[in-house]
Amino acid sequence: MNDQVLFFKDNRFWVLRGLQMEPGYPKTIDHLDFPQNINKIDAAAFDKNTGKTYFFVSNQYWRYDENSRSMDRGYPRKTREDFPGIGPKVDAAFQHN
Repeated sequence: MNDQVLFFKDNRFWVLRGLQMEPGYPKTIDHLDFPQNINKIDAAAFDKNTGKTYFFVSNQYWRYDENSRSMDRGYPRKTREDFPGIGPKVDAAFQHN
């Protein structure tokens, strides 16, 4: 997302670039292709090697392709099945280097 930081609160998100809030925000998370029944994001992490952002909601996760700006097919998937070492529910994410 080109050095952007996204902030989530309930079903809305804001985009910060540098120290400036991007105009036109907040937007609802359905702008990111989430189903209407999803009302908040628990955690998100961007993988710069793949260009994918992982969004964790309850015991599932979605994978978003930053290049096509759309959710990848086949999601949501169960967090526990694909990330067995971190448990079923993710409520925070941190990326080092």
